[in-house]
Amino acid sequence: MKARSWPASVGIYIAAMCLFLFVGFPIYWMVATSLTSQGQVVGGSLSLLPQPPTLENYAGLFGSVSNFGVFIINSVTMSLGTVLIASLCAIPAAYTFARYEFPWKKLLSRILLIMYFFPAVAIIIPLYVMFVKIGLADSLVGLALIYSALTAPFSTWLLTGFFKQVPEAITEAAMIDGASTFVVIVRIMLPLTYPSILAAAVYQFVTSWSGYIFPLVMINSREHTTVPLGLAALVSLYSLNWGQVMAGAVLTALPVVVLFTLVSRWFVAGLVAGAVRE
Repeated sequence: MKARSWPASVGIYIAAMCLFLFVGFPIYWMVATSLTSQGQVVGGSLSLLPQPPTLENYAGLFGSVSNFGVFIINSVTMSLGTVLIASLCAIPAAYTFARYEFPWKKLLSRILLIMYFFPAVAIIIPLYVMFVKIGLADSLVGLALIYSALTAPFSTWLLTGFFKQVPEAITEAAMIDGASTFVVIVRIMLPLTYPSILAAAVYQFVTSWSGYIFPLVMINSREHTTVPLGLAALVSLYSLNWGQVMAGAVLTALPVVVLFTLVSRWFVAGLVAGAVRE
C-alpha cells in the first residue's frame, strides 16, 4: 500500500478539522448558551466560556411555567412503548425472512425498504381522522402505534441481516430437540444477536423521541405534550428566552447522542449485513 505524501496527509487533517469545527462548534455554542444567564444573552455579552456558568436556564425549564419534566416523561413513555411494539413486530418478521422461503419473499423485502422511504407526512390527515374515530387521538398510545408502524419495516430489514449470520445448524439442532419457533427466537436468536436488537431499539427510540410532525397534529392537550413540542412552545411571538431554548435543546439531543454513541458500531454493522446480497 502506497504511503500518502505529507502534503496529502496535512490536507486531510485540515479538512477533518474544518469538518469537526463546522459540526461541533454549533453544538458547543448551544451548550455554552444554556449555561449563560438570560441577562448576559440579552446584553450581548456571550463568550466562548460562560462567565460564570449557571444552571438557571435548566431550573427554569422544570419550573411551574415550562413544566419540561412532564414533557420528558411523556416522550420517554411514548418512546419505550414504540420500542416494545416495534420490536415485537420486527423480531419475528426478521426471523421469518432470514430462515424461511415463501412466495414473493424478495418482493416483500424490497417493499419494507420502500415503506421506509415513503413520506409519512402524506398519511397524517387520514391517520388523524381514523384515530379520532377510534379514540386514540391526543394520546401517547396513538403516537406509539404510529412510530411503531414507521420504524418496524426498517428494523425488520436491519435485523434480517444479523439473523442470517447465525448458522442454521444451531437453530435446526434446537428444533430437532423439540424446540418451537418461539423458543428458538427467545433462547437462541436473541442472545446471539442482542447487539443488533439493541441497535434497532435505539433507532426506534430515537425516531419516536425526536418526532415532531405527528405529535404536532395528534396531540392537543398540554398533559400529553412531548419534548419536541415543548421545546417549540418555548419560542413565542412576544418573548424568547434563548438560554432556556438552548437548555431544552441540550436535554433533547443528549439521549440521542448518548444512545447512538453506545451502539453506533452495531448499527453500522447491521446496515452492512442487511446490504449483503443473497
